[in-house]
Order: sequence, then structure tokens, then C-alpha cells
Amino acid sequence: MTDELVPADPVVRTALQLLPVPDHDDAFWARLDAALAQEPAPGVARREPLRAVAPGRAADRAGTSRQPTTVPLVELEARPAHGVVPPAMRRRSNVVLSAIAVAAAVVVVVAGTSLVRSRTGDDADTDAADAPEATVEGETTSSVSTLTAPDDEPAVAAVVAWVNALAGGDMEAAWDALGPASQAHWGSMSAFAAERSGLAEGFGAWSTGTPDDVVLTSLRTTGDDELVVVTLIGTVDQEGSRVSRADAFPVRLTGEDAVIELYAYAGELEIVVPEPADQGHARPTVASGDELVVVVPEGVPAPVLRLDDGEILVCGEAPGTELTVLEGASGQRCGYAPDGGIPAGERVLTVAFSTPDGRSVTARSVRFQAA
Repeated sequence: MTDELVPADPVVRTALQLLPVPDHDDAFWARLDAALAQEPAPGVARREPLRAVAPGRAADRAGTSRQPTTVPLVELEARPAHGVVPPAMRRRSNVVLSAIAVAAAVVVVVAGTSLVRSRTGDDADTDAADAPEATVEGETTSSVSTLTAPDDEPAVAAVVAWVNALAGGDMEAAWDALGPASQAHWGSMSAFAAERSGLAEGFGAWSTGTPDDVVLTSLRTTGDDELVVVTLIGTVDQEGSRVSRADAFPVRLTGEDAVIELYAYAGELEIVVPEPADQGHARPTVASGDELVVVVPEGVPAPVLRLDDGEILVCGEAPGTELTVLEGASGQRCGYAPDGGIPAGERVLTVAFSTPDGRSVTARSVRFQAA
């Protein structure tokens, strides 16, 4: 033993504070002594039961009489002990738990109602036939729609089926819709399917809306094959935002068959004017008298140009176009200055070219503002 004070342990003190303290009457120790005397430990000599000794009576241990006394109770500190009790072990009051349970029930009910409405189109207070359509930026659109194509346009039908397959996660159907050159680009269906999420968010976004316009640009015909560029123009929901897009989908038509050749690249295509879009998907404004400029690789046939749904132009052959070889660099420069200038407003430029054998094709469509 030592006379030095042992520092208080906050955890032990807290545990003691949390224990219930029974009431002690004057006969407590007498009853405890009697109970211990009646149940001695097996094989152990009986010892006289212990009694608490009042302060100052220790000298009686030499043989003097010892009278039991009542040990005064020390009131434990009444301050909350949560400061050292781990948060996970603290018990919330019944009022708090009840409030949380009620809130959880409300969330479940609301979520269940929303799910039923989204699946059935019904509203508890509004008849489905009278429910207003969703409105985005002043335009009225259907909350549930699927992109469709006319029966007499196999190239458009192929694009529509492909984007719908991507949106629905049917990667096998989307893979089968690709042409041989595009499948060769991916190497295998597993490599293609690994990009399911990105493809669904990107090209698959077209499946839930109706394009403002669909433009078909015939590129070339070789034997039984025809290359057609299908451009979808409109606004789609992408990554939580409404984005204005113009996407070009090269399609190979062979008789009644149509396959997507989006990945059958014939080479790099650079659109110089209008300049590339910034991070906000906005492009610099092009002046009416500016020249539209693109760069294509050397050795490929002259690219095809089209402004909006106007005339299809072969660069270097059509009026207002000029095709020259780049100086000091590899490539061909195609410039186009429309007669009378570029009409003011939002425009779409489509550019496409193929390899001489027609097996590969590169196409792009871009939106820009002219003033």
C-alpha cells in the first residue's frame, strides 16, 4: 500500500455513475452476514463474516468487541457521463426513437407512392388523362418517351435500335448492330460491354426523347454498299443536365441490312472553325463572313460537307469550297465559305470522309452559333 493518491479513472467513474445504487437500511449488514454464514464455500474453513468498521474503530481488531455500524453512502456525481461513453453505446430517448421511426415510415410511404406512380402513370388525386406533361425550359415534353424511326428509313431505324439497346442495357443487341469494322475496333463483345455505363449515358441518352431534326447525308456508294451519315439534332438529358447535341452516326447499308459503323475510323478529323466547345458545351460565335475550316488526313477522298440540311458538298469541287495540302504538316485543309455568308442563328455542320475502299468512315456533326 502507498499513501500516494491513485489518479481517478474516468471510465471506472463513469461505469459506477451508470450503475443503479440500491437503498441500504440499518439491518443491511446483519442480513448479509447471516446469509454468508449459512453458505460457506465447500472445502474452505469458515471465516467470520466481514463487517464494516466505523472510522476510528480499527484498534478493536486486537480482541475488543466489534460492533457493526452503518457505512455512510456517498452520493455519486449527478452530471451526465456521456463524455466518456462511446457514442455507439449511448441510448437515445424513447421520444427520439419514436420520432425517427415515424419519419422513416413517412419516407417509405412517399417512396412507395412515387414508385407506383412512375410505373403506372397514375396519380391518387389526378386522372392520368388529365395530368400535365413535364415542361423543361418552356418546352412541353412527355415524361416517358422512346425514340422511334420511320419505316422507310432503314439507316435511321438502325440508329434508333442501337441507342435504345444501349439505354436498355442490352449490350448483346447493341454489339450485333455494329458493322464488322466497328466490332474489330473493340476486339470483343466483352470489351464493348465493359463500357456499358458510358455508352448508355452518352449515345443512349437519345432513347428518351425526340430529336428536333434528323438529317441523312449520303456519303458514297461502292457496289452494293452505301454509306449514310445519320445526324440526330436536339437536346438530351446527360449527367443531370440538359445538353444541346448533334451526333453523327455512320451507317452502312447493304440491301435491306443496316449496321452502325461509328467506330470504323478512316482517320483523324479536326474541325478548326467553329472552334471546339468549352467545358460548358458552348462554342464561340462564328461571324457570318467567316470560313468554315476542317482538316482531314492525306490520301483520303475529299470530305463531304453539309450545313444544316442544305446541299451535300464535296470539298474542292462545290462552289465556295477549297481543298489544299497543308504546308509543313501532314493533312488536307478544307475551307467552306457559303455564298452570301453563314445565316445567323444556330447552325449544324456535318463533315464526313471514308477510305478509298469505303471500308472505314469518319463523321462528325457540330452545333455552333453564327452572327
